[in-house]
Amino acid sequence: MKFKILSFLALLFICQLSKAQSDTLNRFDANNKKIGWWIVYLDCFLAISDDGNRINYYMFSYFDGKFNYFNIGKIGTKRNPVIRPASHKISSQTQPLDGEYKANFSNGQTRFVVNAQKGILKEYKEFRKDGTLKTRFDYTESCGDTPFHYCIYLYKKDGSLKTKTTIQTPKK
Repeated sequence: MKFKILSFLALLFICQLSKAQSDTLNRFDANNKKIGWWIVYLDCFLAISDDGNRINYYMFSYFDGKFNYFNIGKIGTKRNPVIRPASHKISSQTQPLDGEYKANFSNGQTRFVVNAQKGILKEYKEFRKDGTLKTRFDYTESCGDTPFHYCIYLYKKDGSLKTKTTIQTPKK
């Protein structure tokens, strides 16, 4: 009976150890730079925040050294705060980005739109003050033969597509 219990505990320990080794979330390389998938915390303006008191959301991002492949910058401002999705529930807990988040210019025109699902970015749009689309990042469409070469669409002032490109992997 003791042998069965010890065997079970050893098997459980080995399973936990192998699971921990396969987890690549929030890791550093030999030079102490972020690599792989990270949980990135955001404040109420969707700006990256390390201040535990001001964290409202989280999302997943991928780092290659210092480069953040899913950096959305600061979306809202105090004057023009982030408009949360209707499904958003006010909570004291940090929540994943989930749904459509947007911010407007002071003239009422849309400034930014971020679409996410369970903390994973799907699309980011940036507009001009006159309401025309300026830039669109499509994180669901691959535009290259390596991971994280997602499509970037740049638009002219008349709203027509100027160019379709991809982000280039930074040189190390």
